[in-house]
Amino acid sequence: MPRDRPNLGSVVEPVDPCNDTDPAAGAAQAAAWRAMTPMAKYAALQALQATAVAFAEAGIRARHPRAGPREVFLRRIAQHLDRATMMAVYGYDPGSS
Repeated sequence: MPRDRPNLGSVVEPVDPCNDTDPAAGAAQAAAWRAMTPMAKYAALQALQATAVAFAEAGIRARHPRAGPREVFLRRIAQHLDRATMMAVYGYDPGSS
């Protein structure tokens, strides 16, 4: 009977994250990351996180055009926390509206 997934004891080949990218471009990107200081990498991560938050909040505002800043914040956080935690920490029931 064939297995649908690899045996956990077997060696799995790493996936190439740049398999759709020219190898020279992938090498240039890897070299750029290696050349960055830890602080520069952290700054890039912060910028990426801020962009993700902005997109998430834009989607919430598109679905809930009358939501104020606090409601947008709560709806975004509710995407990551369970209902009990939302109620305990923020006093907000994500299922109420």
